[in-house]
This record gives sequence, structure tokens and C-alpha cells, in this order.
Amino acid sequence: MDVLLLIALIAVLGLCALLWWRLGAALQRADYVQGKLEDTRRTLAVSRARLNVLQRQVQALADVLFEPLLVFNVSTTPYTLITLNLAAAQVFKIDPQAAHGRTVMQVTRHHEIDALVNALAQGQEQPEAQVMIEDNTFRIRGGRIGELGEYLVVIT
Repeated sequence: MDVLLLIALIAVLGLCALLWWRLGAALQRADYVQGKLEDTRRTLAVSRARLNVLQRQVQALADVLFEPLLVFNVSTTPYTLITLNLAAAQVFKIDPQAAHGRTVMQVTRHHEIDALVNALAQGQEQPEAQVMIEDNTFRIRGGRIGELGEYLVVIT
């Protein structure tokens, strides 16, 4: 009986040692993953800061253009506005801050422009159309500017 108790005690101690070793290994992995997560968070913060700078630079460049310029994201449904310049805001009588994230129809209120953005999204290369805006005829053109589904619409 004493021998069986001794064997059981040794087995329990062995099991405890094994569990202790596994816990240590799991904690090491958790520390490693936590370090990687912190590195990724720092990288993300730097990337976001760079993106912010680039967005401000692109917006400043777009705002000095005379032609209305709109950029839509067609990787989402419905297609939404990423940015527009001041000329486009004046043509469509919309506040640039309020326009961000709105659909093509909400921003432009023109089916022709909506159809052009749809043509771009379907893969048509540089479609063109004409649209009447307040008794003025404008030529609209579009093209892909990014790998993630951004499309540019220029109105001249």
C-alpha cells in the first residue's frame, strides 16, 4: 500500500512539474505575442500619421485645381466619396466636410455621374460622359488611381 501511495505521489508531482513547465512556455509565448502586438501598434500609429500627412497633401493639391475633382471608393457598396476639391463642392453645392462617406448620388445628384462610377467599378477603362449642371455642359471622365478600389472622377 505504501508503495502505491509513493507511486501515486510521484505521478502527481510529475504531472505538476509538467503543468508548471507548460505554463512557463505559454507565458513566454504570451510575452512574445504581446511584444509583437506592441510593435504592430507602433507601426500602425506611424502609418496612420503618414497617411494623414498624405491625405492633407493630396487635398491641398486637389483644392488648387480649377476642375471639379471627386474620388470615390468603389470597393464598398454603395460607392462612397473619399474626397472632393473645392471646385467640386461649389459645382454640387455641398459642404466638403459633410460630403465625405456619402454615395455618388447623394453628392452629385446626377445619374450620369453615378453611371460613370458604376462603369469604372465594372472595369471599363476611362469612360467619358457629358452632364448638364445648372445650364452648363460638363465633360466627365474617370480612371482608377489606387489598388484598393479608389476611382477618380474629373469634371471639365
